[in-house]
Amino acid sequence: MKQIVLFFLVLILFACNSNDGNQNSKHHDQNEKVINFQLNWFNDPTFTGEYIAFEKYWKLQKLNIQLNEGGVGIDPISMVSTKKADYAVVGADKALIAISNGAPITIVSVDLQRNPVGWIARPELKISKIGDCIDRKDIELGDKAGTEVSAILKLMFKRKEIDIETAAVSFDFSYFISNKNSVYPVYLNEEPVKARILHKINVIEIDPAKEENGKIELYGNVIITHNDKLINSPKEVKAIINGIIDGWGDAIKNKQKAVEIVMKYVKGEEEYILGVIDRTLEFVTNLYGKTVPPGHMEKTSWENTVLTLKDAGLLKNSIDINKSVKFVN
Repeated sequence: MKQIVLFFLVLILFACNSNDGNQNSKHHDQNEKVINFQLNWFNDPTFTGEYIAFEKYWKLQKLNIQLNEGGVGIDPISMVSTKKADYAVVGADKALIAISNGAPITIVSVDLQRNPVGWIARPELKISKIGDCIDRKDIELGDKAGTEVSAILKLMFKRKEIDIETAAVSFDFSYFISNKNSVYPVYLNEEPVKARILHKINVIEIDPAKEENGKIELYGNVIITHNDKLINSPKEVKAIINGIIDGWGDAIKNKQKAVEIVMKYVKGEEEYILGVIDRTLEFVTNLYGKTVPPGHMEKTSWENTVLTLKDAGLLKNSIDINKSVKFVN
């Protein structure tokens, strides 16, 4: 009798140990090498391409992936540089700055063809461009210190030859909800959707890429890897990138299926998640007015990104695009 009980206890323990942890799911054999892929923020629909790649395409290539959620205090560039992660999603600006400072990383693909930073305001404030904020004592032009928001804001001022007093604002979106006079910095593929769908607030968007706001054009999220990966595992690098590209392709073809996959990772209303996926796809396939396939990269656009970062005062060291960016496909 004791042997039977012991047998069932062993089975139960085995089943418990087989369950995944609270990290994003794993699909690997314990005897096989794990490939760590690091996201640059908490789970959200911005990573739809990565989620679909993980659920479908990386498995087809028999890649044993650990998909790791980001968050406060997690530095994906440092993790890749020290080989604690094999690949990561990061902002193009942060990747180029790190490379110019000697980080042993290379950009191998583009997730977002456009940087999504922008501002939103309620229609009653009658603000449709950055210049409308001049001499407006009744409004608050928001800045998020220590982020690319500050650099883009300063560059808009520089290019439009204006100077406007700014105010530090909270990263919590509830700040915008509570402050009706706020011209609030956001990611244009996310918070405008949140305002309209979840909070029933219509908003006007101020896009830095528009001529009236300074025509600031630079790449958004990119995929990086350690330089050694390109030498030692070129086929793996290509499979990782192609999986993400195919993942975004799937989302374009079937947004509803994409929602089902994303909701495994992101809690929230289905309508909101669909809205963010739909809006994010605009940034995945639209290179400042030109329709391109997911993962598309152009040397001229990279050169323009470098010039923009230099103009913003973010990139102080010289950088060789031919060494910093690897066109894998």
